[in-house]
Amino acid sequence: NTPCNSALITVGGPAQRISTVGCDASQDDAVPFSGTHDNSAWASFVAPASGCIDINFDFESGVITFRSEDDDVEMSLYKADSCISTPFEEIAYNDDYSDDRDPRITIDAASSTKLQGGETYYIVVDGYQGDEVTGLLVVSDPCPVTSTNSPTSNPPSPNPVSNPPTTNPVSSPISPPTPAPTMPTTPRPTNTCPHNDPCDAKDVSVYGVAYSIS
Repeated sequence: NTPCNSALITVGGPAQRISTVGCDASQDDAVPFSGTHDNSAWASFVAPASGCIDINFDFESGVITFRSEDDDVEMSLYKADSCISTPFEEIAYNDDYSDDRDPRITIDAASSTKLQGGETYYIVVDGYQGDEVTGLLVVSDPCPVTSTNSPTSNPPSPNPVSNPPTTNPVSSPISPPTPAPTMPTTPRPTNTCPHNDPCDAKDVSVYGVAYSIS
């Protein structure tokens, strides 16, 4: 029931059971409180980067005993350099957030006060006029998470490498037409026939008839 042995709660994590049963407030006199310290139970958390926080205390049914119908539970939020630093600075206080007397503290995007991300903050849960209170403490971040990074887009593809223009192939020089082969002229042979002179005709006799053959 001191800041240095407070129940550490993870923001956005499971609920933490908190009870003022057996607690006192003798060590809390130096801690400012908008209510009255009677039997304080302490919790702590590390603030998210958003600087927002929602702290909700929910009574466990049948566990709390009221001294009167007006009794309930009080809750305060503090910042300090460490758990042993003084004075603690009270940032927010709540007594009756709802009709069922569940205290709640919310610092959202519209709040003028913001928490410092990464810093430890402290919560006091105190039974009003010494009520022994047991309940579940839930700490969450009410601010939506926004990414500062733009969606990753594929870089534009470079222009595909185009094939260089095809140059006209080097044409082979046109060969002149091959002239048709000429047939060699063979000189007509001179008439060497030994019998082409009528003077050389031979007389032939056939059946007694004389013929001349040249």
